[in-house]
Amino acid sequence: MLPKNGLKRNAIDLKYTGQINKVFSTELGVNYANTVTDNYYNQSRYYYNGGQNLGFDVYYLPRNTDFAAWHNEYRNADNSTKPDNFNGWITNAFTNIDKNNYANHENSVLAYLLLKAQVNPWLDFTARGNVNYYTNFAETKDFGNGAGNQGGSYGISGSSNTNYNVLLMAMQLKN
Repeated sequence: MLPKNGLKRNAIDLKYTGQINKVFSTELGVNYANTVTDNYYNQSRYYYNGGQNLGFDVYYLPRNTDFAAWHNEYRNADNSTKPDNFNGWITNAFTNIDKNNYANHENSVLAYLLLKAQVNPWLDFTARGNVNYYTNFAETKDFGNGAGNQGGSYGISGSSNTNYNVLLMAMQLKN
């Protein structure tokens, strides 16, 4: 685990099934998930921008690197960062851990309704409709690396998306 890194997820899944009569049955379901991530780091193979992919930073550095000692001394007294011999990779990685804060909040709701008609023992028809609602809110606090924390930034973003689907099916059983 990295310092200040976190993941919290709460989810609930409810389902109700019932028989209306000898022919029709129904099913209703709702799935909800809330996910909050703090200071997540990209570990993708193709995402590399000095200090952003911590796995690559560690992979390409000498194995005898003393990160703890380097971490204690990578800043000057005025809070600016000292140069390193690896094009800023280590300094940027330490800065991401110490000075930058990312928070991402996701909510997802998937609800569906299914109606099934059992016409005879070997043939049934099913109609299923669902709605998927998704929201995302992200906040970035990037404290500057210059003298006196100069060069920082703050950003927020958000999005929401709703999808509707209808599926009609017929199923025949063979003996």
